[in-house]
Amino acid sequence: MAEWAKLTDKFAAQLKKYQLICFYCGSVLDDGTVNAKCKVNNVQAVPDDFKGYTQEVPAKSYHGNVRHYFAKPREELFRTYYDPEAKDKIAFKTPFHITIELILSKPVSYTH
Repeated sequence: MAEWAKLTDKFAAQLKKYQLICFYCGSVLDDGTVNAKCKVNNVQAVPDDFKGYTQEVPAKSYHGNVRHYFAKPREELFRTYYDPEAKDKIAFKTPFHITIELILSKPVSYTH
């Protein structure tokens, strides 16, 4: 059973490399968003207090071009939280983490 758990953790770590989201709007990279316009990246100047959703920040020249900028999500968006009051120390994922897992688990349909 321990080997199975290790294998599952390794597989999850490998998949995490491919979880890319848009810096501006947080949309997950998938077949519907890859070439779609970003509704948030429509101004030349990003507010100073806007951190974005990704670890990587696009160049200032990229701002306002109405395109998504996909990169790895910021780590704090994936943190797991524990309820200190719970007797069994139940872990809670952030809503953002759950949303990405749901989107990535959808089967992709290809049409010819």
